[in-house]
Amino acid sequence: MAAHVDATTDEIEDGTSSDNATPTAEAAADAAEAAADEAATEGDADDAEEAGEAAAAVEKKWYAVHAYSGYEGRVRDSLKQRMEQFAMTGSFGEILIPSETVTDTLSSGATRTRNKVSLPGYIFVEMEMNERTWHLVKDTPRVIGFIGNQNPRVVP
Repeated sequence: MAAHVDATTDEIEDGTSSDNATPTAEAAADAAEAAADEAATEGDADDAEEAGEAAAAVEKKWYAVHAYSGYEGRVRDSLKQRMEQFAMTGSFGEILIPSETVTDTLSSGATRTRNKVSLPGYIFVEMEMNERTWHLVKDTPRVIGFIGNQNPRVVP
């Protein structure tokens, strides 16, 4: 039934009927369909580019999160676990703890290398800010909040 409706629609648009179709007209119709398929394929590529641009429009930005001092590593691990639990890993990027490697010389003359946190109590999270991601971070254990509180500030 749908094929009959399509044929009738084509006949109305072209002003011809399928009974009067000649082999050359059929070949022309086949060529037109092939051209339409190629255009549709190119259109799919354009649609994919547009979807990529839309995804880029909601780009991930860096935010500073205030956590309990000394618990930065645990907060990072908890946050990663919650991202997987709630299937939101696509909304997040990197999670960084600002730190540096320091070499200390002990009184016995031995040297000790340790990782020192540069900004105790803060971690940096790359994420798409929306209500769900905000709550995911804010409700993580040992997180105090964002810098900027209700309106988190983007870290340049």
